[in-house]
Amino acid sequence: MALFSSLIGYVAWFWVLGRGGITRISAWQLGQPVLTVKRITWLLAIAGVAVLVGTALTQVRPRR
Repeated sequence: MALFSSLIGYVAWFWVLGRGGITRISAWQLGQPVLTVKRITWLLAIAGVAVLVGTALTQVRPRR
């Protein structure tokens, strides 16, 4: 069971890296610790949203 879920996770990860690029997609990995916690508190949810918003802001390309 663990082998199967790991295999799916790696396949999905490499597919996303191939489509979006390493530098762009790897920044989103900062949200992973928040998503893997078993019990989410309000403070953790707010911190997770702050991390995701900050990551999104760094990914926005300025228009010229």
